[in-house]
Amino acid sequence: MSQIEWTDKTWNPIAGCSLHSAGCENCYAERMSIRQAGMNAKGKFKGSRPQYNGVVDRGEWTGQINAAPRHIFNKPLMTQRPTVWFVNSMSDAFHENIDHSVLIEMFEIMN
Repeated sequence: MSQIEWTDKTWNPIAGCSLHSAGCENCYAERMSIRQAGMNAKGKFKGSRPQYNGVVDRGEWTGQINAAPRHIFNKPLMTQRPTVWFVNSMSDAFHENIDHSVLIEMFEIMN
């Protein structure tokens, strides 16, 4: 269950973005990606979040976009009951650096 009142679960099949405008200055996803990348690098979660490798550097987006591991990417397909999903809260699904095959696969899963 999500702590976000209007959704049941979040699904982040990709991670990463770029700074585009002043509106990006207080980006929630950028701050969370810094945290996730740090957790992936050390401690008990080391290696569990490879999609965050290289998406931030020195506290800012790098423009790199990474697909999540299969068990995360396919998460909606494993859900048995009707679910309201918040899709891609940690990236820009239409970023210029996303591999088009990944975007197509995301939409196939959503369909």
